[in-house]
Amino acid sequence: MAPLRVLIIDDSEDDREAFRRMLTHGLPAAYDVVEAASGEEGVRSCLAFSPDCILLDYSLPGRNGVAVLEEIRKSRPFAAAVMLTGHGSEMVAVDVMKAGAQDYFTKDSVSRDALRRAIANAVDRQRLAARLDQHRQSLEIFSRAMAHDLKEPLRTIRSFGGLVRASGALSDDDRRLMDNVLRAAGNMEELIAAITRYTRVESQGWIDCKPVPMAEVLRQVRANLLRQIEATGAVIEARDLETVEGDGPLLVQLLQNLVSNAIRYAAGRRPAIDVSMARGEDVVEFRVADNGPGVPEDFREDIFRPFKRLVGREIEGSGLGLAICRRIAELHGATIRCDAAPKGGALFVLCFPVSR
Repeated sequence: MAPLRVLIIDDSEDDREAFRRMLTHGLPAAYDVVEAASGEEGVRSCLAFSPDCILLDYSLPGRNGVAVLEEIRKSRPFAAAVMLTGHGSEMVAVDVMKAGAQDYFTKDSVSRDALRRAIANAVDRQRLAARLDQHRQSLEIFSRAMAHDLKEPLRTIRSFGGLVRASGALSDDDRRLMDNVLRAAGNMEELIAAITRYTRVESQGWIDCKPVPMAEVLRQVRANLLRQIEATGAVIEARDLETVEGDGPLLVQLLQNLVSNAIRYAAGRRPAIDVSMARGEDVVEFRVADNGPGVPEDFREDIFRPFKRLVGREIEGSGLGLAICRRIAELHGATIRCDAAPKGGALFVLCFPVSR
């Protein structure tokens, strides 16, 4: 087995030597250790040495360890990092973890076994994160390639099919058949778009959280679904909408999927949709209730799985909308479930932890 490459960044020569001895004592071939006496030297060494793990002093002169680690992350995003500090505190721990370190120790409390174990765990976690990132990128590339390769022939079918239909050369029966062809091509384009959206969200490993007014999210959803709302006479009522921490575009996509589903599954009724929020002790609940047929209790979990649908093909849809909703919820540290609405229909509840 190849030795683990460890870069020690610490301005104290005595501390660097102590940590080197902790790693190599009794296991001289297990670690390949390089030392750096400053943050700047550490950044350069990281580029040249490409370490598996970085042992980093929090209190470096000039730029502290957090700033140095953030600089290293720009070129080595998956290098494992263990921060070492002279005086530990909760604030230091938060800064260290936000910067991307996998662990941290106070220098006077770290033991040889604990340090070796922390390095091994940090390296394992970051190697797994790197593999997951590769899989995410591969999935996104495949999705884009699939979408491009399938969309082009579908556009050709719709374009030439439309020309043939408009030519006047078809009988009434032939026009009806051509309408079926064009409708099927349109449905396929919508499915490809849904798969692309799903893989994009599924491959996303993080979100940029900012304050998001849910009233503004609903306003954007109304604008995006204006034609569908006007065509069905759907009524959307809102109350008690608050601001949450989250990714605005993703929350728009989530709510849009729920509202669009409520309209499409209204089962001949005029869609009536109630959007509300309620604050509890531990969570903030965002609720979307409709007046449709509802979801049988046995199927309320299945509907969040990709391509799972309660109905046949009489209601068009990709079967991915609620799977996308669940993934967006997970990215926000939230949960989503389906209940029965108080007045009949379905009730979708998105639960944000209060800490967010």
